[in-house]
Amino acid sequence: MRRVVVDPEVPPKTADLFRRHASMLSRIRAGWSPEPPPPNSRLPGRFLNVGGGVAAIFLVCLMFLADVGQLLFFMLALLVFVVFVGLLAAREPAEPETIEHELYREARWYEGRYLLPAEDFDYNAGQLLDRTQQAIDYILRSRVNAMGMLDSVRNSVMLPAQEWEIARLLTKLSALRNEHHEFVYGGSTPEVAAAMAPLERALAASEAAVLARVEALERYAGHVADAER
Repeated sequence: MRRVVVDPEVPPKTADLFRRHASMLSRIRAGWSPEPPPPNSRLPGRFLNVGGGVAAIFLVCLMFLADVGQLLFFMLALLVFVVFVGLLAAREPAEPETIEHELYREARWYEGRYLLPAEDFDYNAGQLLDRTQQAIDYILRSRVNAMGMLDSVRNSVMLPAQEWEIARLLTKLSALRNEHHEFVYGGSTPEVAAAMAPLERALAASEAAVLARVEALERYAGHVADAER
């Protein structure tokens, strides 16, 4: 199944979050944002409980303390106690962040460093992306890679980088094809034909370059399949 392609420089936890929530990423890119999280209501209640307890202690002590000096000393100690309890309550962890809010925050922070299968690739580019991801997945999940018979460390670094680079080229290729399509349906005047000529050359060169990289990955996957057998 085609997955979100993420820049290898993005932290693994965030990259995994993006891959697991492709549809929500699409909504975020389209302008959706989650509702603001509710404020943490536990701290005010805790302060009220502490304040009520302190007031009760203070009233009881007033009944037994007649000396003004003792009363002032007790009030100072009570004030220090209230401040200390307040600091402890303020360190209470906030409510856990929801998946929607975490994903929205990370998507905004790493905007432009992930590519969505449905939005960023046309049909032909999507087919090449499928071939790329299938080849990479086969190599990384192979037994010979797990057993260390391949350069597993290099594969774990280089193959995701290859996926990202190929995916970026495919998005540019999709944009070129879309521009070409607009030129074709915009008319067949000599001016349009002259403008299309360099675009068509660039399109053909880009397609050949990306296809060569995908086929190189597939050849490597083929060698791995031979090793598996």
